[in-house]
Amino acid sequence: MKKGLIKWIKTGKLRYLIISTITMIVVLSGSSIGRMSEKVQTKKIKDAFQTYQDLSNIVKIILPYSYMRWVVSAIIIFIWILIIYFRLFYEETIQKPKEIIHILAHSSLGKTQFKLNEEASKTVQLTLEDLDLIEDVKVMKENYSMLQYIVTKQDSFIEKFKDKINNTDKYGYMGISHTPFILRAGYKIGDETKFVMIHKKRNVDYYEKLNNCETYPPIEIERKNLKENCTELIVAISTTFPIEDNQLNILQPENKSVLKFKSEKLGFDVITSEKQVEDYVSNILGVIRQIRGDKGITKIHMVISSSVVFTFALGQALSSNYDPEIIIYNFDINNPKKYPWGISLFKDSMNCVVVN
Repeated sequence: MKKGLIKWIKTGKLRYLIISTITMIVVLSGSSIGRMSEKVQTKKIKDAFQTYQDLSNIVKIILPYSYMRWVVSAIIIFIWILIIYFRLFYEETIQKPKEIIHILAHSSLGKTQFKLNEEASKTVQLTLEDLDLIEDVKVMKENYSMLQYIVTKQDSFIEKFKDKINNTDKYGYMGISHTPFILRAGYKIGDETKFVMIHKKRNVDYYEKLNNCETYPPIEIERKNLKENCTELIVAISTTFPIEDNQLNILQPENKSVLKFKSEKLGFDVITSEKQVEDYVSNILGVIRQIRGDKGITKIHMVISSSVVFTFALGQALSSNYDPEIIIYNFDINNPKKYPWGISLFKDSMNCVVVN
């Protein structure tokens, strides 16, 4: 009803309101209109005066008391004020439809609530496609042969997710998962569709879109030890925790070249900007691919200590057409080997598992 009234005030025809206004003016002006009509010689105008005089007389019959006429006049004035306000000054707030983002919701380390903060939820609606591997990993424990089943399950899920991707909708990735699963998910999705970058801070229970800030700590080469006639390269990337040299012993760095990247600032929530993610990925791959070409690298052993959003974006940028075999390893602080298993990124699920 309220919307209908406002719509009429904004767009309705005013003919009858104008007649009512003039009539009340005639009524309140008393006999002056009658005297004016006597002085008019033109019949057409005289008839018009007479019409309004007749209306005036009708109103006086309906509203016999003077105060009643003033009340009606006040109502008419109020209506005119509303019309002037709504037609000239009022800007109707139109509630825009929420932005819909289709989310690949990925979990293998533990349960998480895939939701945005309260402010973002007012304008964004998430539709979730749940890739839940938590129970599979719990059952696996140290029976790493089960990794083939888990990777197959993940690959199949992502293929179905990709089949739904179109050129009009928006897509994003949210997850709490093992680094090899995240990197492979990014690789399987590929970079043909730009995904909304979303991050969950360490001590909050919601996710946030990355901002567009262009100021952030740089990522730099921490160590570069390239051996002659060595076709295997260890790549370590750290933005969360430092990756110590002794943690890489299981990968036999004495027989391989080593390239370590580290951001100037470390922490769980160091990566907050889309530009930052894109810059880190571009710089890291630029260096790696240059070394691959110069040194004839045929295999990369990769370890990552970084955010989910960076790891997924890096996976999207990797390609079996440009990059050599890449094995991404999982860090386990409770295992003396530190990196007990990994996944060969480009191989099929039945042949991708690497156990140290």
